[in-house]
Amino acid sequence: MGATRSIEDRLGEIGDHYQPPSQLWERIEACLEDGEPLELPAELDQSGRLGQHRRLASRRVAGGVALAATLVAGGIVAAAALGPGLDPERAARFDDGHASERRVHLEGWRPELNAERVRCTFADGRPDADTLASEFPLAERMTVQHLIDECTSGNDSARTFGYVDAATAMLCSQTDALRVPVIATGFPSCVDAGFDAVADPDAFMEELHQRRAFELTMKTPDVSCMTHTEAINWLEHGRAAAPVELHQTDQFDNPSGPCWNVWLMWEQGLIFIQPGDALGS
Repeated sequence: MGATRSIEDRLGEIGDHYQPPSQLWERIEACLEDGEPLELPAELDQSGRLGQHRRLASRRVAGGVALAATLVAGGIVAAAALGPGLDPERAARFDDGHASERRVHLEGWRPELNAERVRCTFADGRPDADTLASEFPLAERMTVQHLIDECTSGNDSARTFGYVDAATAMLCSQTDALRVPVIATGFPSCVDAGFDAVADPDAFMEELHQRRAFELTMKTPDVSCMTHTEAINWLEHGRAAAPVELHQTDQFDNPSGPCWNVWLMWEQGLIFIQPGDALGS
C-alpha cells in the first residue's frame, strides 16, 4: 500500500488505540468535513495492537461519523457500528433470533445485552436492584435517561419497589473489573451513596455504547450455529478487537444445546463460549 492513504484507512486501523495530538485531530476533523484523503505520519502505524485486527473505514451515518470494527475469523466476517446507534441489520437479526422467548416475558420485551446492566441504589433503604436497561429499541443508542428510567419506572427487578422520584436520580459508577453504571436515587451525591462520581457522562456513555456494539457483533456471527472450533476462533479474533481488555475463561461451561455461542460479563471483564441453541432456533 502506498505512502499516502485515505483518512478512512488510517483511522480504521488506528481505531481507539492511539491518542494523537490536538493539532492532528483538528486536521482529521477538517478532512472528514471535506472528504479529502490525509497523509498521516508513519509513526502512527507503530501501535502494538494494529496487527491484531482490522477496523472498517470510518463512515458517515445518520449525519455523523461512525467508526466500525470488522472481525474476521475462520471465514466469518462481522461489523460493529460505533456511531449514533447499533448496526440495525444485526440488531434485527439478534431480535428475531430470540423471538421465541417473548412468550415468557412481558409485552414489549426484546433480548438484552449484558452491556446494558445497571445497578440501582436508593437512599430510602429499599434494597438495591441489578437490572438491565433494555426498555428501548436495541438499535438505538443507550442514554443516561434510559438508565434512570430502568431504576425508577418499576421495570424488571425494580418493579416491586413502588414509587421512586426520578428527579433525584443521578448517574454514578462502580469499578469492578471494569467501570459499570450505577443510578443512585435520593442521595446528595454519588460519594454519599458509596459510589464514584461520573465527571464526563458523555464519555462514560460512549464506553457503554462501544461495549453494546461489540457484544451485539459477538452475538451475531454469520454462522448461526458455530462449532466449538468456530466459536473459539470467533472469540479470539473478537477479543483482539474488543474496546477494553477482556479475559477469556471456561468456568461458565453449562451445556444446553448443539451450538456454541460467545458470552460476555462486563463487570468481571470476561469473555467466554457456552453451548447453546442456534440463533433463531
